[in-house]
Amino acid sequence: MIVCQTRVLQHLKLRLSLQKQLVIVLIAVAVASHLPFLMSGPFFSDEAIYTYAGYAILRGTVPYAGITLPQPPLGYLLLAGEVGITNASLLLVREINFLIYLVGVIFVFRVLERISGRPITSFAGTLIFILFPPMLSYSFSAPLEFTYFVTLVFAALYFGLSDRRLCLFGSGIFSGLAIMVWYPGLLVLFALLGYLMTSRFVENVPWSKVLKKVGFVLSGLTVVLLGTLGVIALYWKAYPQFLSQSLGLQTSVRAGFSIAEKSYFITAYLQVFSPLVFLGSIGGLLAVLNAAYKRHLEELFLVFWFVIIFTLLVIVPKVLFPHYFWFLTPVLAYLAARPVVELTSALRRRLSIVKLIALLLLPVAVSVLVYSGASNYSTGPFSNSSFTADEQYVGHYVASITTVNQLIWTSEPSIAFYANRLIIPPNSTLWKLQGFFDDVFNTTFTDTAGFQHQGSNLVSPIQFEQSWDTKVRVLIFIRGSGPIPYPDAVLWNGTSAMPGVSGWVASHYSRVALLTFGGNPYAYEVWERS
Repeated sequence: MIVCQTRVLQHLKLRLSLQKQLVIVLIAVAVASHLPFLMSGPFFSDEAIYTYAGYAILRGTVPYAGITLPQPPLGYLLLAGEVGITNASLLLVREINFLIYLVGVIFVFRVLERISGRPITSFAGTLIFILFPPMLSYSFSAPLEFTYFVTLVFAALYFGLSDRRLCLFGSGIFSGLAIMVWYPGLLVLFALLGYLMTSRFVENVPWSKVLKKVGFVLSGLTVVLLGTLGVIALYWKAYPQFLSQSLGLQTSVRAGFSIAEKSYFITAYLQVFSPLVFLGSIGGLLAVLNAAYKRHLEELFLVFWFVIIFTLLVIVPKVLFPHYFWFLTPVLAYLAARPVVELTSALRRRLSIVKLIALLLLPVAVSVLVYSGASNYSTGPFSNSSFTADEQYVGHYVASITTVNQLIWTSEPSIAFYANRLIIPPNSTLWKLQGFFDDVFNTTFTDTAGFQHQGSNLVSPIQFEQSWDTKVRVLIFIRGSGPIPYPDAVLWNGTSAMPGVSGWVASHYSRVALLTFGGNPYAYEVWERS
């Protein structure tokens, strides 16, 4: 009996030792493959909008009441903390985001390991997730929909797969935090609760035990949601704006996508992720067969979790972009790794790590070829994006002709971030826009896929004139067309039904600079108060 217990303890120690070694390898691979690209991605679009919002909150702007936030508040508050800790250094902000991503990698590995029961399979899946090319920039430049969200989601799943009450309560906490970063966290929560309920029938778990588990998860969730809503309503006094901006903008205000447009973006996603989708389909079939043969509920849950959430993401939102699916990449990577591991095991009785890694590099290599055709305006490793450098120059120029307490206006928040200046929003009670695109006016616009939509009619040019009058020292208008659908041209020129601001600006401001840069399709026109 003692000998048997000793062997069990030795086996557990070896398993724990293997887990630690695999985690160290994964962290080392992530650092070696991602850090060289830390500054290669441009600082504009969503990342700049979210990071500037964190900066504005740090400067005292009230969320939702003083600045429009299209997502729940937690992600912006986390970014505000990052901006404060780093003294508004983009390099350091991205490094913190990368550290959060590394924590997410550990949770991904541990969740996949619990589900598979084989450390090597979960290691292979996590390795693909780390090395897949689109992840190289998203690990630090997409804090809300990817970095924070993936870490919180897989933390919720990790604790939710436990039987301990405190872990289940923690799972509810992390689920609530994920929801308060990005609303698709609700889909993850529903999937987790569905798994707990299904265990009643598959594993013959008593209803009392199932309901207790669900109760602990919902208790943790309730603490987060009530606490967050209490802050919004009682401290910020911005509950109506919160509902309109974070819910109404996504569900009723913004123009919805047609079936053709959704199909376009789904196709774009499938093209980039085609190697993983192909292998993942095989891995999903293997998982279903294994679940039917061995009644392995966890792996079956993973397959249906992916399929159901993917389907709901296609059906439910009015708008759909490829990056909406990217938080599912760890699951898809695990399913893609499964047939590779099975094939390697079949080729040799003892699993060869060298052969496994060689086979894993094949889908990664194919994805590199596929992804290379999709321009994301990133430069190579160990380099600074030219867009980032150009906007930094503009920001520093603006800072040289203004004081820190003077307000400026620009539609590109990265310029304000680099200038260490606040953007004045339009004179609107509900839509305090600071960094936005060309879909906010009452006119048609063409999106990045070439589809035409009617604008949201959130604000009008005259509301910008009203806010600029006597309050704003400098205006920066961006000319030209490129990767970002800036609203400046519509705001300046107007339409037949909506006069632009060009005449008003010319009578109140003087153009002091036109900044252009080689390789940059934009020109930055700086106007100073006369």
